[in-house]
Amino acid sequence: MIRSFVIILLVAVLGLDVYSQSLKVQELDLGGKGSNDMSPILKDSILYFSSDRKSSWLINYYDQNKRNLYRIYQVPLIEDGSFGKVTAYDLEELSPYSTPCIMFSRDGEDIFITKTPYNTYRQSRAKFRFGSTFGIYSAPLKKTGFGRLSDLNVNKKKSNVGQPSITPDGNTLFFVADNKDGYGKSDIWVAEKINGKWDNVQNLGSAVNTEENEVTPFYHPSGKLLFASEGHGGKGGMDIYFTIKTEKGWSKPIPYDQKINTASNDFGCYLSDDESWGVFTSDRSGKNDKLFRFDVEFPEFQTCEEQTEDSYCFTLFENGPDQSTSKPIVYTWDFGDGEFANGANVDHCFAGPGAYHIKLDAVDTLTHEKLFTVAEYDVDLQRSEQVYISSKDTVKVGQPVVFDVSDSYLGNLKTQGFYWEFEDGSRQKGAVVNHVFKNVGKFSVNCGMVSEGFPEVKKCSSKEIIVIE
Repeated sequence: MIRSFVIILLVAVLGLDVYSQSLKVQELDLGGKGSNDMSPILKDSILYFSSDRKSSWLINYYDQNKRNLYRIYQVPLIEDGSFGKVTAYDLEELSPYSTPCIMFSRDGEDIFITKTPYNTYRQSRAKFRFGSTFGIYSAPLKKTGFGRLSDLNVNKKKSNVGQPSITPDGNTLFFVADNKDGYGKSDIWVAEKINGKWDNVQNLGSAVNTEENEVTPFYHPSGKLLFASEGHGGKGGMDIYFTIKTEKGWSKPIPYDQKINTASNDFGCYLSDDESWGVFTSDRSGKNDKLFRFDVEFPEFQTCEEQTEDSYCFTLFENGPDQSTSKPIVYTWDFGDGEFANGANVDHCFAGPGAYHIKLDAVDTLTHEKLFTVAEYDVDLQRSEQVYISSKDTVKVGQPVVFDVSDSYLGNLKTQGFYWEFEDGSRQKGAVVNHVFKNVGKFSVNCGMVSEGFPEVKKCSSKEIIVIE
């Protein structure tokens, strides 16, 4: 007879090569026929982006190739998810001589701008002819504009610096620069705010940066750093990836879904806080860069069962021999895994799932000869068929936590995606996700899967996480 004894299972966390999702992707109709639109960012339900479209019927500014210079535009996000009318973000403080990117701090108190340092159109035209340099500038926001722009001390005279992204606490700045001491043509760098200045500037390293171009960083509140690269062996041109800061440094970049990454250039991605939708730039529809919106489609799960831990430990026992003998005997167990034990009642842990032939023999204690076989049977140990969530059980508030279901056992089922739901109502998709808990307490994390080809077949597991200070 066999009865359950101990529940022990060590789960190995596996890596992920593709961030697979079920997405709806569509081009945004923002007008500007023949123009290039890029650098989307959302603030207070307004989408800001940069475009080289004509800004006026009377006065327009051009580079040395007669192309319109980039300026910032805005479009309101309507409650039904659509966008309203596009208008120029015409603040007096914004330079008309090419402003390809802006970024707002999380608290809305500061604005960060990528622009040229020139104050006149003549200067701008002259410098563009010989290769203009860009820099990052910041200023406090006001009700009708913003204050005086300050040159960030990450800028360099002979380098192009731009595309800033700020962490929610306002203390870390990610940006792009083509410094000569980088890894490639342009790299992603990071700086810390120390005593009011941006200092401790560091390259993100070879895990992120390659010999090619890495551009458009966007730091998400979950801890993901989104960026575009043409050097990580993607589908062609620029592709969008994300990386996560771990104790060992930045993780191996993971490419986004194939509906986002194509053979065209895909870059400049904004992702909503709950990761349910976003906007990115692509030239897939023709020669020009246009903005595309993607929406993550989530199925509903009626119930999520509490995750179970598989046990391969058992107590095996036998009440007595089925043959009479006058000789002194001892029971010897052969567990079929190369391990043996003596006794009528024994405890044994198998290394893992598999088929085992178990045999119990009666052995003469004096001669050590096998007298007869008491019992023998085959045992097929299998893993529980479930979505298995691998993560730390106790985590700290405010710090990114990695959740991984790569080690799930689903039998013969093939999944078309994994779907996560967290305590704050946010949802994510993918085998590996990242989440930041904002409050202390005990919270349930749910992850479900939908079978490929059979969407009515679903499985969902729940795991309790303890969040401490």
